[in-house]
Amino acid sequence: MSTRSPAVLAAEARRRRQRTRLKYYGRWDPWRDAEPVRVYVRSLMKKHGMASHVIANACGVSTAVIDNLLYAKGKQARTTRLRTENAEKIMAYRPTLDDYPDAADYDATGSRRRLQALATLGWTRPALAARKGIHVVRLTTIMVAGTKMTSAATARIVRDLYDELWHRSPTEDEVPAWVRKRTQNDAATKRWNGPLAWDDDTIDDRRTKPRRGRSDDNGGVDMAKVMRRLEGEKLTLGAWENTAAIDYGIRIRGLSFEAVAELLDMEYESMKRTWERIKERARDAGEKWPNSPRWTDPALTTPTDVQRAA
Repeated sequence: MSTRSPAVLAAEARRRRQRTRLKYYGRWDPWRDAEPVRVYVRSLMKKHGMASHVIANACGVSTAVIDNLLYAKGKQARTTRLRTENAEKIMAYRPTLDDYPDAADYDATGSRRRLQALATLGWTRPALAARKGIHVVRLTTIMVAGTKMTSAATARIVRDLYDELWHRSPTEDEVPAWVRKRTQNDAATKRWNGPLAWDDDTIDDRRTKPRRGRSDDNGGVDMAKVMRRLEGEKLTLGAWENTAAIDYGIRIRGLSFEAVAELLDMEYESMKRTWERIKERARDAGEKWPNSPRWTDPALTTPTDVQRAA
């Protein structure tokens, strides 16, 4: 069964509409050279250890398409020409953590940031390890030793712990108060960043820098660029601008989660988690959230043609 997100399904709908237009104008080429697609599929299998049927399911094509692309069968040679819609689906695919085999190597940056963020709330490594039945040494090597890579299985465990616990501190039964305070002090001494410093769509990116307080929340954000992206222009947004686009799109424009995820080319669940961070920061700033999130300026709340279509 396919596990593609609403944003991916929406992107496929856009491609279908584009094909219809190209066919109408007589500019549609139903075939593509298979070699670049074959090279990309092989790189997924070699670098990430992904099986052909996993790639096929994630891309929304049949396993036969991938197998014919990679292997000759008897006297039948490998595919040299591939249907354009299949080529587009495959080349647009980017593997997520859930696609990786358990033993595959995975960048530990996001796992380390998540564990350190939980420590700022008072969660100890033994308490976290006990919740998932994982050995505490595996968490320690990521969090303290600074290992660059971990297994995909461990990365998934850390991600699930973070998604469950990022918004709350441990209770007395989970971590004694004095241990919780000691853990928080240690995290502060090491200048580790809490959950509100990160967005889910950028926490795994080594190039992303953490937020440093509410005073910087609008720094470096081109709101005109943000609004143009929400109107459908394919502009590249920075991490801050991407968060501003989610905030502006949902709070001010009243767009649906699905529409914002599609417009920003984000995974639906990642966008929703970023939205939860935005609400949490608003609460910390004293805003009455989510009871009064909207502005009243008619110019800001009147839907545009793009939003009506979404």
